[in-house]
Amino acid sequence: MMTVLITSLVLFIATSLDDLVFLLLFLGQAVGLKERKAILLGHLMAICLLLVISMFGAYFASRILEDWVIGLLGFIPILLAIKAMRKEDDPHQKEIPTFGATRLSLTVAMVLLASGSDNVGMYIPYFATLSLQELFVVIPIFILMVFLFFFIAHQIARISTIKLVLIRFSQILVPLVFFILGGSVIAKMGTLSKIMHLFSQ
Repeated sequence: MMTVLITSLVLFIATSLDDLVFLLLFLGQAVGLKERKAILLGHLMAICLLLVISMFGAYFASRILEDWVIGLLGFIPILLAIKAMRKEDDPHQKEIPTFGATRLSLTVAMVLLASGSDNVGMYIPYFATLSLQELFVVIPIFILMVFLFFFIAHQIARISTIKLVLIRFSQILVPLVFFILGGSVIAKMGTLSKIMHLFSQ
């Protein structure tokens, strides 16, 4: 269970660094407690929807496919890691749409859903390897991490130099963690050994 806890924390952090950048930008423009609450609500809406989609995907995958086939999903994080390594992010290109105060939560949710669409490709293969009991541990961790990320973003939203460091750091950390997660899924589901066995016949 400790392994599940640590993996879940690392996975959330790795897949949410881009979200942290957007949160910094939103909070940098927020005026008052009402808007900050709206930003937090939007973040919660986005992560909950991503989790629901991922759990449905993992549920059907784990019941229709054999373990080693599910392990093929581990190649998705690896491909995303390669994509992240090739992507040249410019901090000045991190733009957010214009929004009104009454629609702030929905705006934040839509932006974070768009930036987190790749997260589904990370969550499904990981969730497919978990038991129901483990899922009941992972989901609350993800929700709590939303509040932690919001708190961190709120504390540093006015420090421009930290924003730049965060963007540069994510370019190194995200691909590395994606590679590790993809490899662990493939290894856990016995995919490589099955493929080698098929080719050796």
